Amino acid sequence: MDTTPILTLCEVEIYGECPFGTWGLACDKACPAECSDWCHQGDGSCNTVCGGQSDPPLCTKNCVSTKWGLNCASSCSDHCVDQLCHRLTGECSQGCHGYEDPPLCTQGD
Repeated sequence: MDTTPILTLCEVEIYGECPFGTWGLACDKACPAECSDWCHQGDGSCNTVCGGQSDPPLCTKNCVSTKWGLNCASSCSDHCVDQLCHRLTGECSQGCHGYEDPPLCTQGD
């Protein structure tokens, strides 16, 4: 019987998720404020959804003045003066046409 010792090595890789809102090897970096969902654990880039920006995953291009919301998919209300609204909330930024409750502009005169 052969009694030669045998050594077997295995490579082990362990992955984990950073807590919500953080990224990096030690999860010590904050995700950009523009990332409305979560950011990439390796480079901090935004997920496929941008709040008030139109270019996921980078989220660097603000919505044009007549659009708002996630990926700028919503149009500002026609109740807003010149259809201008806040890129994150959709609230009318220049006042209302025929509505007395700025910035929401939902209640008529």
